[in-house]
Order: sequence, then C-alpha cells, then structure tokens
Amino acid sequence: MEDDLTRIYNSSECINDKELIGWLFCLKGNKEIEKQHFCVYNNINYIGRSNENTIVIPESSVSKKHAELYFDSKKLIIEDKNSRNGIFINGKKVNKTEILKNDDIIKFGENTFQFIVINKKNDSQKENNNSFKLENLNETQIIPDNINIYTPTKKRPSHNYNKKRILKNLFYIINALTVCIIIYLGFFFYISKNNNMCDEEKSRELFNIAEETYKNKNIHGNLYTAYSYYIKAFDTIKLCEKNSNYHELLNTKIELLNKEIQFEHNKLILAYQSAITTDDYQNALNYINQILVLIPNKQDIRNIDAQKLLKKIKNYISLKETAS
Repeated sequence: MEDDLTRIYNSSECINDKELIGWLFCLKGNKEIEKQHFCVYNNINYIGRSNENTIVIPESSVSKKHAELYFDSKKLIIEDKNSRNGIFINGKKVNKTEILKNDDIIKFGENTFQFIVINKKNDSQKENNNSFKLENLNETQIIPDNINIYTPTKKRPSHNYNKKRILKNLFYIINALTVCIIIYLGFFFYISKNNNMCDEEKSRELFNIAEETYKNKNIHGNLYTAYSYYIKAFDTIKLCEKNSNYHELLNTKIELLNKEIQFEHNKLILAYQSAITTDDYQNALNYINQILVLIPNKQDIRNIDAQKLLKKIKNYISLKETAS
C-alpha cells in the first residue's frame, strides 16, 4: 500500500504533492477527460472550461469559470460561480455552496465526476486492488497503475488569478476616472464659453467697429466685414439679460445688411450670366472675383459656388488660349 501511495504522491502530473488531498474522477465526459483523474489540492481549486483554471474541463456545457473548491473551517466547500448549467451533487442542485464529502457524485454541465479522498492509513484493500471498479470506489481505495491522472495544459495558481482580477479592476477604475476628467473638462470649457457670451461692453465695442466699417462699404469686402462684426456683437450678449432696445437694434442691422449683401450678390450673378452669354469670359471672370471679395467667408455657400465657377472659367480661358 505504501508503495502505491508513494507512486501517486510522486507523480509528475500533480504539481504540489504535499497539498494533494484527492482527485475528481471523470465517470462521464468527452473522450479527452473520461476515466481521467484531476488533482485536487489543499487550496483554492478553480474549475472551468478555460485553460487558466486549476482544473480544466474542456467541454461546451461547462462555463469558463464554473466552480471553486476550497477549505473553510476544515470542510471542503464547492461553490458555484454563476455557471450557465449549474452544479449537481448526488442529483441535487447546488444553490451557491455545498460541503463536499468523499464519494460524492458531482455533475458539471454534462460531465459527471466522483470525488475521491486520499487515505494513507487504511491498507486493507491492497490485495483486492488488482482490478479497478467504479462502483466500488470508497475512501480507502488507491488508484491502480492503468488509470491516468489528467492535468490541464496550463495551470494557474490562485495568486495569478487574483493578480489578473486586480489588474482588471484597476483598468476599470482608470477608465472611470478618465471619463470623469473628460466630463469635468467639458463642463469647464462650456462654462468658460458661456461666460464669454454675456459681455455687453465688448458687444458694444464690436457694434461700433461694425458701424465704422459699414460707412466705408464701397471698399471691397467691407460690407461683409461689417456684417460679421454685427453677428459677433450679437453672439457676445446671447446669454445676457435681454435689453430689448439693443437686441432689437442688432437684429435689425443684421437683417438689413444680409439683404444688402444678397442684393449685391444677385447683381453680380446677373452680370456674370450676361457676360457668359456674349462670350465675354474676361468680364465674367472679374464678376466672379467681385463675388469672392463681397463674400470672403469660404464656408458660405455663395463663396463655394463662386469658387467652382471661377475654376470653370479659368480652365475654359486656358483651353481657348491654347487652341489659338
């Protein structure tokens, strides 16, 4: 009996013989694990489908992290880790935790195991152990030579699992802090921007600049520049308490100037079309350039259309000169 025990304890398949307390023997499972023994140690044993567990059951009905085996007050506890198909002991479903005893039949998903406890004291069965019968398993039996001990390709000690869990939680904390900082900065910039949208003194300065610019509207570009200053003056007092007279004055100025710009734009478009009709492409080019001076804002649709026309006329003039 002692020789048999020595053989099992010294097996290279069990990584920590001193902590070995027994085995989970697979009564029913896939071809890879059926009739194999899994080493159970006197610490936390992680059970599941993932190769990172201490006891790996490579079968689809088993969750990645299905269960844990550990000691609590000198009792071996099995705990369900919210697995998909649960754990059954001797046909009874485990709600959360259950005390595990020798010879218990445990079912993980579609896989059935028997828990076998090592007993070094009783060697009464040495002579009767020539043949191995599953139905006769009890706490005094020793695993014979023709039974293999199954070991997963990758084992993870409990401290590695805890380290990974700590790193994962740290990652979530850092992400949460990053989001909070982004929200805080966004709120800060929003408040700063809004504070700049209630400065009546600055608004009146911009209004005076617009008035002076409008007086020289005959200078190319000044009409649109004056319009821009009126818009800025209005934006600067958006969040101020409404001064009905001043707000109304700004709205009137903006509306009238916008109409004046549109009128000048339409005049230049008609002149351009007339020049195109008479094949006067040089004058047509000049009219388009005037539109670009009138409306210098490159985001304005009228400026964008004028840019397209300008390119088209330049290409046409270039081709005409080449042909001649």
